[in-house]
Amino acid sequence: MIYIRFAQAYLRPVVVYEMSLYLAIIFESPKQIISVIPHLFLSGSDPKHISYPLLHSPSIYSIVSSLLHYLVTAYPSQSQYHQHLNSMGKDLLPRTSGLWSWLVLVTKSLRRRDYAKFATLARKSAFLQAIETSKGVISGKGTVDTPRADQQLALDATLCLLDALRMKAADTAWTIIRSAYRELSTDQAAEETKVWLSRSLSLESVYTGDMIDAEKWLESKVSIGYVRRKEGVDGKWIVCKVR
Repeated sequence: MIYIRFAQAYLRPVVVYEMSLYLAIIFESPKQIISVIPHLFLSGSDPKHISYPLLHSPSIYSIVSSLLHYLVTAYPSQSQYHQHLNSMGKDLLPRTSGLWSWLVLVTKSLRRRDYAKFATLARKSAFLQAIETSKGVISGKGTVDTPRADQQLALDATLCLLDALRMKAADTAWTIIRSAYRELSTDQAAEETKVWLSRSLSLESVYTGDMIDAEKWLESKVSIGYVRRKEGVDGKWIVCKVR
């Protein structure tokens, strides 16, 4: 909390806490994240928690990053996520907003283990669309010129959590694929399989949108015993079972 104490005299409290939250996410400090979230989401609603007057609601990035934090840290459980979601109230996160709809679809796809669907929803473009369609529906109590935490920092922090969630989902997806398939094909006749693998394993970068080729991904996993090439056949992979 050193950053918060240093900045209190210069910024509105909500901005201080938001910047502290984003920095804690980027520097992967779960303890710091947990210490900041209550200040953002309890101080303004519960008099017992007021330490500084929060004149403005948390930003849309603080809302979504705090929720994603619980999805990541408690994965695959969603109980902490729902507890935090319910504590926000419908005024802070309206059920008519695009962000609400996006979160519903993301959590549903994870519960149903529909990892190809999840990967599509967890793209940067899909997330930004949810944010854009929520503007005007989700807003703080301040005026337009109210100082807020750096928006690029906020986006970077949120994408960092989204990427972490994608990696956890990809690990689960691979565990399922590994147990269900003896062989995988990535030759020219198996284009649909390559696309399915790329989506299920979240091989598209959440930052740039670049797609890692499924065959290159498999090649990179040979050394750790995920797969091995089928002798004498190009584009065929033997899935190595866990012993």
